[in-house]
Amino acid sequence: MKKQITIFLLGILILTGCQGNKVNNNNTNTNTNTTNVNTNTNNSSSEEVSSNPIGFETFSFTGEDLEKNPLDYNIFKDKNVTLVNVWGTFCPPCIQELPDLNELNEEYSGFGFQIIGITADTMQGHDDNIDLAKEIISKQGVKYPIIVPSEDTINTYLRNIQGLPTSFFVDSEGKLISDPILGARSKNDYEKLIKKYLEEVNE
Repeated sequence: MKKQITIFLLGILILTGCQGNKVNNNNTNTNTNTTNVNTNTNNSSSEEVSSNPIGFETFSFTGEDLEKNPLDYNIFKDKNVTLVNVWGTFCPPCIQELPDLNELNEEYSGFGFQIIGITADTMQGHDDNIDLAKEIISKQGVKYPIIVPSEDTINTYLRNIQGLPTSFFVDSEGKLISDPILGARSKNDYEKLIKKYLEEVNE
């Protein structure tokens, strides 16, 4: 199992180049702070990248939080819209956007919205990178749920992720309502999308 997650992460590293020397210190520049995951796309906007299909229609994940409490797709029932943010402890752009995501989670929680994080370089039943994830989450002040995915979730869903961070919106049933958002975004960009999908599901 450890071999599987190592191969998965190696693939992401090759595709994204998400390493320390890729950090962009300009938080407002969402294009240069985006991982290069699709060389065929000319999309320079902050909208979802439809040319990179995520490979599933419903995100029925299973796993646990960083304290080993079981968590699964039933968490989506609590809100009308959920932003799922797939990140990695080795990915500076992922870590850089965490404070903005936490602020958005707090600001829009009263409007039927929530954020959950999926830590791509961890796996349920293994301690690899758990302490590092805890340290990062604590330092960045993240209060929303952080998921350690099960092996089944990695094999069924995360195997289709082409770069980190990758985010997508789902409804209360876990059904995708957006294309994947590849790379880090500014708080303002995320906020526009949150308002858009809240409006759509509430129509």
